[in-house]
Amino acid sequence: DDFNIYCRVENNKKNSTKHINFKTAPTNCGNGVTRKALVIGDSTINQEVIIDHIADFFDTDVMNLSLIGTRQTTAGNKHEGRSGWTMKNYIEDASFSGVSNPFSSGGTFNFANYLSTTSQTIGANDWVFIELGINDLYSIALMDGTQTDSVINTTLNNVKSRLEVIISSIKSYNSDIRVGIIQTFPPAISQDATGNLLNSSFYSLEYYLKKGLAKWWEYLLEFYDNQYKRDARIYLIGANAVIDRENDFITANQNIDQ
Repeated sequence: DDFNIYCRVENNKKNSTKHINFKTAPTNCGNGVTRKALVIGDSTINQEVIIDHIADFFDTDVMNLSLIGTRQTTAGNKHEGRSGWTMKNYIEDASFSGVSNPFSSGGTFNFANYLSTTSQTIGANDWVFIELGINDLYSIALMDGTQTDSVINTTLNNVKSRLEVIISSIKSYNSDIRVGIIQTFPPAISQDATGNLLNSSFYSLEYYLKKGLAKWWEYLLEFYDNQYKRDARIYLIGANAVIDRENDFITANQNIDQ
């Protein structure tokens, strides 16, 4: 079934309306079916919460989910999340920060080789989710004056190209695999909670958000949120829209001189 929602947003004297189409499925949709899912990401995947929640959700769903990958959470749920990694790392580096990269072969991202060397399989109608981009944009937040508009545009164009390299490799292996691009998550609302990079005098959270992340979001929406991409089984997943930047992030206390 289809249903429509009309949203009206009022901001001072400006009003805007957004028309959103939703598709619904019966509660028994996928009953008895098993789908595989591979989640490639950075620390947001590696820190386990998202992967374990996905696994818990399907424990009570009529459809079965098999998570694959070479890494796993404490609960044993598999994934391919690596803290601090960028798309560039996944494409070019055999290892980074002491962690190996099974996707790298011949200096590029090779999905077929990854499956072969790790003895895994994935096929038509299964899913590969990509949650990357957070670390790719950090250089844009530098406050040393080197990040001119030209440099920022070059950085964003490089990230765009690298995302296409990853997707193309997956689709070359099997064009019927469903690729889910998770809209890159925003950092926590407090600059003190965004980690060591943005918690310094060298980086600006405002630069990161306005010069980097906002432009990246615009690109993802323009290029991937359309029927042409969906027909090609490439989907933009707006998971970032349901994140509470003030309360949804794990925090830790640390002495400032350590």
